[in-house]
Amino acid sequence: HLGSITDRGQRRSAQNPGKLVQTDARSDIYSLGATMYHLLTNYEPDPIQTPATGSILAKNPRLRTVRVNNTVVCPIEQVIIKAMQQSPAQRFQSAEAMRTALQHCLPNYAPPTTVQIPAVSSSNATILVQSNGLICPKCGFQNRPGAKFCKCDGQPLLQGATAVPPQPRVPVPARQPIQSRPIQARPLQPRPVVSQPIRARPVAVSAPPAGDPVAAYRLGLQYLNSKNYAESVNQFKLALARNKPSYDVLYNLGRAYRQYGQASRGKDTKLFTDNMRLAAEQFEEAIRLKSNALDALFQLGMCYRDMDLYSQSMATFKKAQQLAPGDPAIYYQLGMVAVEQGSRREAEKYFLDGLKITPDHALILTSLGHLYVELDQTRSAIDILLQATQREPNLPDGWYELGRAYMKTRDWKSALKALEKARQLNPDASSTYSAMATCYQKINKRNEAKQKTKEALLLDPNNSEAIRLQRQL
Repeated sequence: HLGSITDRGQRRSAQNPGKLVQTDARSDIYSLGATMYHLLTNYEPDPIQTPATGSILAKNPRLRTVRVNNTVVCPIEQVIIKAMQQSPAQRFQSAEAMRTALQHCLPNYAPPTTVQIPAVSSSNATILVQSNGLICPKCGFQNRPGAKFCKCDGQPLLQGATAVPPQPRVPVPARQPIQSRPIQARPLQPRPVVSQPIRARPVAVSAPPAGDPVAAYRLGLQYLNSKNYAESVNQFKLALARNKPSYDVLYNLGRAYRQYGQASRGKDTKLFTDNMRLAAEQFEEAIRLKSNALDALFQLGMCYRDMDLYSQSMATFKKAQQLAPGDPAIYYQLGMVAVEQGSRREAEKYFLDGLKITPDHALILTSLGHLYVELDQTRSAIDILLQATQREPNLPDGWYELGRAYMKTRDWKSALKALEKARQLNPDASSTYSAMATCYQKINKRNEAKQKTKEALLLDPNNSEAIRLQRQL
């Protein structure tokens, strides 16, 4: 039996390289599961990966759930996860078995049965549904439950990984959008392997079979997942050189460039700029091949924002908004770009529109609270930030902004309480220590104020608030 040959790599099993080779019917089972994933979520599945439990329900909360032995279960999600197992032996072994499982997903058809999924540690474990995945503190994307790194920008998430320290907050003056020459993408033709702006120590490379673009692409994904960006770029470029350009390869090459650029931010300005520029070029080429590519548009918008090309970033996110008007992460990005352009009222509108879709989106609530502090709407800021910290108590920025809001009302004790929680969650943020030092100074606790000022300057010698306090104390 010949396995299904599908147009996109996301829907192929690991046993189906995308060309006519002998496979068994279980490759079709994988492809059918991946197609159902796309139809039910409106997202392409990650290439050659089994969806995580709760990830499908998180993207489509309207899916039917049932309660089995005091456990909430989404039957259709269980069927898709089993169909998309990496090992053929762990999938449904026939189309009839999958059909039967799908029938049991129908309401009033039969008592619901729990599909046993091999990825779970216990062979008899019931799949627990988590309706909310972690939201990335960098880009606002809602990730699958249990994810350690954001799918969109690769940043560590709050649970299970070290959070990235926030950038020092500085006032953003109102200014005109930056005018810049649009980035020109290279022509869509196979390209030879050339030297990369990515610079890294030599690594031992296991070369893919000569001339096999699929093997190079898969190896590039492995290196990207392990954060070996230099070798990831090499493998994706090999895949491009050995075959005509494809959306999947260009998109993931852009991800590799962008994630390496993020890793070098604040350490090597030229390396950061070069890799961001190259990332934007790959995403632009990918969009030329697939104009409705929401993921590529989202990444391109963030590249422009990282390079301070705010007008281009705004235009790109507006295109993404047209494709997915119900995605709150897009409204978060539009609001942040408007803040960076100095358009505060426009930013407020985008944040409020995002909250109409997801009223408890912690990042949007936090950003809106910060905006209200800047607009001297202190009471509204405190109300919004209290909601944010209740929704996501492990988000340090929420507590920090709440502390700053209380400082505006001269409620120093409430401010210290909120700032202490922010410090516990992110002990490397200099601005938190300097804010605490200001509070201690206001209540005449000079020794504590001196200590926090010292700690702030140890983390950031250029912290202007701490420098001012040091002179006063």
